[in-house]
Amino acid sequence: MDEQGAFLEGLETEFAKYPELPKEVRDWIINAIQAKKSSWLLTMLQENPDSTVRSLDGFFGSMRQILKCDNKSLMRGTDFNAADLDPERFDAMIAELRGVGFLHDQAFADIKLLSASRRERGADIRATHMGTRYAVEVVCSSRTAYRYPDHKRRSSDLTEWMLARFREKVDQLNQTTIAEGCARCSLVVVVNSYPALQLLNRNEYIEVLREVWNRLGKPDDTHLAIVTGMVTLGVGLDDCVFPPWSGNQ
Repeated sequence: MDEQGAFLEGLETEFAKYPELPKEVRDWIINAIQAKKSSWLLTMLQENPDSTVRSLDGFFGSMRQILKCDNKSLMRGTDFNAADLDPERFDAMIAELRGVGFLHDQAFADIKLLSASRRERGADIRATHMGTRYAVEVVCSSRTAYRYPDHKRRSSDLTEWMLARFREKVDQLNQTTIAEGCARCSLVVVVNSYPALQLLNRNEYIEVLREVWNRLGKPDDTHLAIVTGMVTLGVGLDDCVFPPWSGNQ
C-alpha cells in the first residue's frame, strides 16, 4: 500500500469512531486527498488525524444543536457540495457555520440557515436578537491574504475589502430583509488570514468596523461584525460587532 492509501485507510478508521460526522464532509476530505488538493484541513489531518476528526465531529455536533437540525438539513442549509473540491468553498461552508456560532454566542435565537434553493441570491442566515429579526450574510477572507487596515495595497486593506464585500452583498441582504420580514441586517466577516490574525487585536478590528460603517453612511439598520476566534491578552475575545446590536454607538 502506498503512502496515500495508508493515509486514507487511517482516516476511514478515524471516521468510523464518529458516525455523526456529516457524510458530505467525509466525502469531501476523501475526494480532496485523492485529487491531491492542498488545504489547511488536509495538513491537520495528516499531522494529527485523531484530534482533527474529533474536533470536526464536535464542531458539527454543536451546529446541529444550535440549529436544532440533522446533518441533512445542516448541509443543505449551507449549500455544500462534496464534489466541489475547491478548498475555499470548504472554508466558506465552515465560515458560514462559524457565523451561526457567533450569533448564538451573541444571544441570538431562532437562527436559521437559508438555503439557496429557498432564496434567489439572498442572505445566508435569518436570526432574532431581543425580538428583532436580522438578515445576516457571512463572508470569509482568504487564509493567505494580508487584510491589514491601511495597507498600501488596496486589495489587501481590510477596510476596503470589507466595503467591497458589503456593496457586493447588499442586494442579497435587502432581498432577505424583505422576504423574511427582517428589521435589520448584518455582514459577518470571518477573518481567516494568518497575517491579520497574528498581528491585529479586538480594538483594531472595532476601528475597522467603525470606519466601514461610517463610510457606508452610518446606516442605523446595519451592523458589521468580525469573527476571528482569537483572544488578545488583557483585552479578551477579538470577535466584535459595530454598532452594537442594541443600536447604541
